[in-house]
Amino acid sequence: MTRLADILLRLAVRIAPPARRQWVEALRAESEVIEDGSAALRWAAGGFVAALGWSARRELPYLVALPAALYGQIWIAGYGMELAMALGAPFMEAAKGAQVLTVFLLSVIFAAWRPRRAVLVGLLTPILGWLWLLDVFLTRAERLPVPWTFYLECMVDFGWPAAVGATVGAIIGRRLKMA
Repeated sequence: MTRLADILLRLAVRIAPPARRQWVEALRAESEVIEDGSAALRWAAGGFVAALGWSARRELPYLVALPAALYGQIWIAGYGMELAMALGAPFMEAAKGAQVLTVFLLSVIFAAWRPRRAVLVGLLTPILGWLWLLDVFLTRAERLPVPWTFYLECMVDFGWPAAVGATVGAIIGRRLKMA
């Protein structure tokens, strides 16, 4: 077996869903007896593609829901901002407050759903929150001159709720899986 074939099959074992790992391990063991390097590589590529397909099917709902929810956070935060302003909050505080709350809640939900993806969630949600805020202020720039340091503050303001939310969500998700 070639080194590349071995790497492909090791990756296949790592990405395969738990119910299929034994099958991939058997595939890897069978590949040890293949003497022709190109045949071993084809065998390994087939096993890797199969594992990738199983993993993609398992992760598809998450891979669709996460970007949709992160895009939806724009609307959720927008409504939260309008509500906060209706209650008398100044525009900038309302915008940041609504986005911080939305980032935190989405981080908790998605990290609880897939605890092993908590780092991804913790990184994506503040970045998209920051982009939303950037869009809000740039579209209203003629009425609201905002210094660039404000955007850096917002990145920090959105980073901690995402990190805390992803951590809390991962803990909840792991505890639910143990129960």
